[in-house]
Amino acid sequence: SAAMYARYRASLHRGDRKKVFHKFWATYKKYRNTFAAALSGQVKYYAYNAQARKYPDTLTAALYPKNIPNSYYLGLIKNINDNLDAFHDYLRLRKELLGIEGRQEYFDIYPPLVQAPPQKIPFGEGARIVQEALKPLGADYQKLLATAMTPGSGWIDVYPNQGKRSGAYMSSVYKVHPFVLLNHNDDFDSVSTMAHELGHAMHSVYSSRHQPYPTADYATFNAEVASIVNEALLIEYMLKKEKDPARRRFLLSHYLDSFRGTVFRQTQFAEFELKMYQLHEGGKSLTADALDKLYLGLLRKYHGHDKGVMHIAPLYAGEWSYIPHFYYRYYVYSYVNGFIAATVLADAILTGGDKIARKYIKGLLSAGSAKDPLDILKDAGVDMLAPATFKRAIAKFRARIAE
Repeated sequence: SAAMYARYRASLHRGDRKKVFHKFWATYKKYRNTFAAALSGQVKYYAYNAQARKYPDTLTAALYPKNIPNSYYLGLIKNINDNLDAFHDYLRLRKELLGIEGRQEYFDIYPPLVQAPPQKIPFGEGARIVQEALKPLGADYQKLLATAMTPGSGWIDVYPNQGKRSGAYMSSVYKVHPFVLLNHNDDFDSVSTMAHELGHAMHSVYSSRHQPYPTADYATFNAEVASIVNEALLIEYMLKKEKDPARRRFLLSHYLDSFRGTVFRQTQFAEFELKMYQLHEGGKSLTADALDKLYLGLLRKYHGHDKGVMHIAPLYAGEWSYIPHFYYRYYVYSYVNGFIAATVLADAILTGGDKIARKYIKGLLSAGSAKDPLDILKDAGVDMLAPATFKRAIAKFRARIAE
């Protein structure tokens, strides 16, 4: 099943990973024509809508309402492609740390880089860590955090419960405090998730406080920035105080895996989306063969197949059929944008002090949708149209690989 695939693809036993990948993707392959018909139908739907509304193409139709230029989307893909050597260094590091003999395979991408002894972090301790980590955001932010974490405040539903949905979530109502849903498991992932969801919550609080109702909501394009800034500050705080080499390696690997999954993988998805729509708009049929060929080429380019970094077997060409985001139309690039912007902003906050933190809170958290998304990020201190922004974020990734 999908759940068991997600669980056992991270097995430390290489033979088990290979079996899981072979069985799972061989089964998906049997239904490739059905999946292709479904995805092709969705692409035709969006293409028809774009044409009916006189847009030149589907990319423009998706970005124009947010006033995001097509050059931004194309530039994002180019900037990540220009730095694929950093991703290949990460994959070589994985091979070394996992002790893989011979060639590295795609089924080696998910096991954890390091094994650290489990560290039990109860919610109270996790809350204290989050508050300490987010001190660079200033006294007012700290006051709001203290309110959120006060027992009985109604802000946070902490633990798993019967009938409760899985994962974590934040929902807000204008001029009412946010509602944060957690499923706290007393581990580091739970603490990181808490910091993430509280980032969304504070974004809503500040926007609600400073914006009228029509502009209080914020674009998905900017939503992940506020949450990932908190995650970045948490990692920096933990690394600063952690002296144990094994724990440091665990924290570094947690960051690197997040960067890999968000920046490189989601950019690969974004490029696939773009080329898929271009195929359709060029009059080509989106058959299973066409989608397989396109996806396999990108999978091999990103993972350094031709350079001997990671071998990508033809069986995995059908992974496109497993990704639900391809039905949403130009959506995944927002994840990349959020991670890159947050990495640069968190570094600026830590080095620039209270002045930069206030600029971030005023420029982004308090802005809602009063301006266009790219202008809001620029007011907060990060220019997402500048290649230097991507280079700074990738430099952090490279430094952590080296460490």
